[in-house]
Amino acid sequence: EIPFLVAFYGLGKIHYYHALIFPGDSPGGKRMVQQSLETLEEFDLEFGDSLAAFEAKLTTALCHFRLGDLERALGDCDDAIELRTRFEPRSKDGVYPVDKNAADVIAVAVVQKAMLLKEQKEYAKIIEAAKDYFASIPDALSAQQGPGVLAAQADAHLELGETDAATAAAQRLQETVGV
Repeated sequence: EIPFLVAFYGLGKIHYYHALIFPGDSPGGKRMVQQSLETLEEFDLEFGDSLAAFEAKLTTALCHFRLGDLERALGDCDDAIELRTRFEPRSKDGVYPVDKNAADVIAVAVVQKAMLLKEQKEYAKIIEAAKDYFASIPDALSAQQGPGVLAAQADAHLELGETDAATAAAQRLQETVGV
């Protein structure tokens, strides 16, 4: 079953990456994005409870964004972030007991959501998403893209002119990555 899962998910990703060869508004590119979406929807029906299904939501988000549907793309990112709710019960301080692999997927989802929000100059929403991530994921900075979430938060603070908050986040980032 694992080889089939990998191949099925890979096919959806290949369709999306193939679409990137075409200009965004070309019929060929749109057709490839639609094929990716169809494949990933079928994948979700077959493997919806797997970690890979939550990761696939991020490719689905990219497809929707490529088609110009920012709201659906953001919704797909939120769906991937909701992976954390599979890990109950939450602690009294609101932290979900997610494992390292789930934390990695959730962090990527938050970074991707931040990139989409940055396109719309929704900096306050980026900060809100980052704060939510750090408040709900244990050892959040140790996730592969945990530092990326912090960097997005620092950048958003800077864009809003909140230099003290941006500096604090940048210092925390430096401490984390050892720069």
